[in-house]
Amino acid sequence: MEAHAKLQTEDDDRDWWVDSRGCAHHEKTGRFTTAVPRGWRRAPIVPEYPLREFANRWDRVKAELREGLVLVSQRAPLGARGSKLKVKRTETLDAIVMNVAGGKAVCNYYGNIFVLSCGKWPLSSGDMVEVRCNGVYDTGQPRNPRMVRIRVDLQ
Repeated sequence: MEAHAKLQTEDDDRDWWVDSRGCAHHEKTGRFTTAVPRGWRRAPIVPEYPLREFANRWDRVKAELREGLVLVSQRAPLGARGSKLKVKRTETLDAIVMNVAGGKAVCNYYGNIFVLSCGKWPLSSGDMVEVRCNGVYDTGQPRNPRMVRIRVDLQ
């Protein structure tokens, strides 16, 4: 924790200073500039947990309605493809297909109209579909909707 605090308060990574009015000035020219720190302070340091704590952390993500977790391979070289995996909360909802045209389906979910890509699914008007999304906006629109299956059991 001491190292974390030192990195967050380090001043030697600045090439600007702040005057009495709160305006940032470039260190050498004195011209107005944007007060953006370089180095470690640009990226927040986040806590790291072992994989065995994943279940407990995932329960907290769901309980606190957070976006998700990121799993990182400790053995992968820095910047390697596939070394990080985002795990996000998802929900499913059932919607009615109102219209299909051009590979897109217009769906209705409790009066909220949204567009969904049909992909490989042979949809037609009146079909009931299961849609997976990353939650629902305050407006009622699903966030990042994607097709899961056609609900033949509900038709």
